[in-house]
Amino acid sequence: VPPRRSSRIQRTPPWMEDYAVNFSLCQPSLDATHLTFMAKVDSVLEPTTYYEASQDPKWVAAMNDELDALHRTGTWEITELPKGERPIGCRWIFKCK
Repeated sequence: VPPRRSSRIQRTPPWMEDYAVNFSLCQPSLDATHLTFMAKVDSVLEPTTYYEASQDPKWVAAMNDELDALHRTGTWEITELPKGERPIGCRWIFKCK
């Protein structure tokens, strides 16, 4: 009896959809200049944790610039947290744009 093949439709996971460059590298119609450019873009390492980012002076400078911009625009202000209340959480997202 031959093995049954899955009929499930395979989809790219959402966390991989940002990496369109990976799909383009196999295109034979691209010249060497484009392939080199895409390989360079794809080789930029983005930290996945705050600790990784804090070890790179360029990411530290970018984080400081972001905090300065938030402070200048009055996005938030430091206040006392009322008793019994929990602060709103936040998360750093590190992406090269």
